[in-house]
Amino acid sequence: MRGLKGKTAIVTGAGSGIGRAIALRLAAEGVTVGVFDINEAGAGETVKAIEAADGKAVAVAVACDITDYGAVTAAVKRFEETTGAGTDILVNNAGWDTPMPFLKTEEAFWKKVTAINWFGPLHMTHAVAQGMAARKSGRVVNIASDAGRVGSTHRRGRVLGLQGRDHRFREGAGARGGAQQRHREHRLPRPDRHAGHGCLRRHR
Repeated sequence: MRGLKGKTAIVTGAGSGIGRAIALRLAAEGVTVGVFDINEAGAGETVKAIEAADGKAVAVAVACDITDYGAVTAAVKRFEETTGAGTDILVNNAGWDTPMPFLKTEEAFWKKVTAINWFGPLHMTHAVAQGMAARKSGRVVNIASDAGRVGSTHRRGRVLGLQGRDHRFREGAGARGGAQQRHREHRLPRPDRHAGHGCLRRHR
């Protein structure tokens, strides 16, 4: 990461783990960092770590529940008023899950997962992107588990099928294979390398 000095960034879930590492790295590049986390104490510890690593670094701990849109807009406003600058970079890092067999999950669990992992980034992006659009500048980085692509080990369709075997039901998903089949049957023509589209590749 280069050329970020003087920028302002918000990192969600920055009170620990990957979020803290991202916040530290951005601060090391001269970025003013908003350390957003529902755990206020953890956010404070990240700020201390940033200040200890570089006495000139600027970081602000912001307690924020990303599942609450009103709390998000208030937190973003408070952070930008404190720093005196709009947010140039948003890193949607916060996420939550508890691996368990699908049949053992309940409605409250589904709602918590979607509230944090889906609506949380939507809330943050909507609150920050309005200023980015007005300034005609900004970057939003979304970080997610690979389980969003291949499924959780405990909740993939194959596993659900095994869970339901004794109850005489099966579950399947055909979107991925079907989409790949359509790509195989309807390949895009090879782009003309002299037409300025050499970066495109044919679907296989």
